[in-house]
Amino acid sequence: MKSGQLSYFLILGLMILGLLIFTITILKPRIEVVDFSNPKSMHVFVERCLEDTARYALFQLGLQGGYITLPEEHANIAHGDIAYAFKEGNRLVSISQMEDQLSTFVGENAGKCIDQGIHFFEERFGKISYTIQSVQVHIQEEDVRFAVELPLTINAESITRLNPTYQVTVPVRLRKIHQIIAGIVQEFVSTGHLLKLECVLDRHLSISGRSFGPENLFMIEDSASTLRNSPDRINEKYRFFFVIRDR
Repeated sequence: MKSGQLSYFLILGLMILGLLIFTITILKPRIEVVDFSNPKSMHVFVERCLEDTARYALFQLGLQGGYITLPEEHANIAHGDIAYAFKEGNRLVSISQMEDQLSTFVGENAGKCIDQGIHFFEERFGKISYTIQSVQVHIQEEDVRFAVELPLTINAESITRLNPTYQVTVPVRLRKIHQIIAGIVQEFVSTGHLLKLECVLDRHLSISGRSFGPENLFMIEDSASTLRNSPDRINEKYRFFFVIRDR
């Protein structure tokens, strides 16, 4: 086995391990830093759950080539399932598809985080009810923005209704990354040749790749895009994998 291929097995293994860590830890609410003295602190708690769920969604999206729920036909390389950007034609995920994937995931999973910590607030303030009504996602060059409508009611001696609108921004340059991948695919369509497998795009972005037979696995790393796990943890580069099949 070539050393380059081995390194990609290790990278994918670490990414999969990271996915498990996200599942176990990031979706747990960070209730220890929430002020319990005011019912409105529930808004801060919910916002943090939305942030953590959004970060998890973006992590998995990058790991799987722009999808959280993969299309039926996709590559399996080094025990990693990754979407094709090209196979017998352009298959690169669109911006709107990624927005839909992120929206669906946050809408279906943010409640898991909220439910894990909501009883701490109910012990103090009374029964709490909420509904995730909508999640709108806007992928931009410098960040990804989530607008969530989540009405929440706290029933105590009097009814408290919190502002139902949440705005969450994650500094991942997903649109910029998508533009770069689209350029790589277009170059391949036009010339039939892949770009040099290792190159530096700018001081923040780099791309590397390895061939596994006809499957060409690429990884874009962006040091300007971060998924912050917690305030005391060092930010890591955002990674986005994709596959081009050349025959």
